Amino acid sequence: MRSPLLRNITLDVEVPPNDDVIPSTDLGALISKQHWPKLEFMSLHGIPLRLEDLALFAKRLLHEPSSHAPLIALNLDSVYLMSSTWMDALEVLRSNPRGWSPTSQVQRPRGAAPITEEEMETFRCPKHLGVWYTSPASLYIKGFLKRNPLLSPEDLENLLEEANIAPQDALSNVDFWLMHTVR
Repeated sequence: MRSPLLRNITLDVEVPPNDDVIPSTDLGALISKQHWPKLEFMSLHGIPLRLEDLALFAKRLLHEPSSHAPLIALNLDSVYLMSSTWMDALEVLRSNPRGWSPTSQVQRPRGAAPITEEEMETFRCPKHLGVWYTSPASLYIKGFLKRNPLLSPEDLENLLEEANIAPQDALSNVDFWLMHTVR
């Protein structure tokens, strides 16, 4: 795992999809503390990790030489987020300055923070996208959606309050932003 020559990494931990089972081991250090300048593909299935480790992984990509490195195809399937929310995780993943390969996917999220059925729909692949078969969450991390699909109107209102922006001042910008969000 420490080789700088690794191009493809698949980590699969067979964890039953049971919300009552809480992972006791954080495997995030496997991705956050490594140096893989030639990484092209990473698939994590059933891996428990903290948001901080996911953020360190994305940040580390900043320091990899990008002139010859391709976009990384990232597949997160049934990953158990041990801290924070999947809304925050999508923000962290989208912040990767190199971007992700168009084949990247985020599917069947699990986590310490409860995930509603409505939120789970964000990670399902609708049939109307034809050959892409990708979810709104996956489209967001790849930059095809402008607004985080897990961001509710209430979340947006709270963000405006925290930023000390009056809703009436931000309304025209928000309307423009929402109107131009691909759905």
